[in-house]
Amino acid sequence: MLAVWMGTQADEAFPEAWHSDSHSMNQTSLADTRSKVYFSPKLYYLRVHVIAAQDLVPSEKGLNLETSVRIKLGDQGRVTRNSPIKHINPKWNEELMFIAYEPFDEYMVFSVVETGGGQDEVLGMLMKPVREFKHRLETSKLLDAEWFSLYKPYVAEEESDMHRKDGTFRT
Repeated sequence: MLAVWMGTQADEAFPEAWHSDSHSMNQTSLADTRSKVYFSPKLYYLRVHVIAAQDLVPSEKGLNLETSVRIKLGDQGRVTRNSPIKHINPKWNEELMFIAYEPFDEYMVFSVVETGGGQDEVLGMLMKPVREFKHRLETSKLLDAEWFSLYKPYVAEEESDMHRKDGTFRT
């Protein structure tokens, strides 16, 4: 007579089945051993379409802005090309891909960076939890674009609720 079970390491019966009777352990030692269970997270593609920014405040007035967007998700980082429009309202229209996994507890950090003069300066930043982004249910159409407010770097890092204190407006 045979009993054949197919399953994964997460099954209830796996710790008992893992210990066959072919070893020389006694029953008291056997009760203290457990197998390791490895869970594979669900992976998702997170597609970010960087379109434009409005009303950026440059570090020096009168200079042409060379701006790009840096996005970081965990250990993954992506950067757009410099905007061809060297103005306070730059446009990129670039699509960047990331891989996210459940339970979506990481933050995505967006930084609009001025890249001129040999030194990069962050003009605005946004920190947003991945779980707050909309899920795309239909693959045939894209989600509608949204505007997000950018904050000064020290405000974005220090304040979890991200409320603007200086009254300036950048998106």
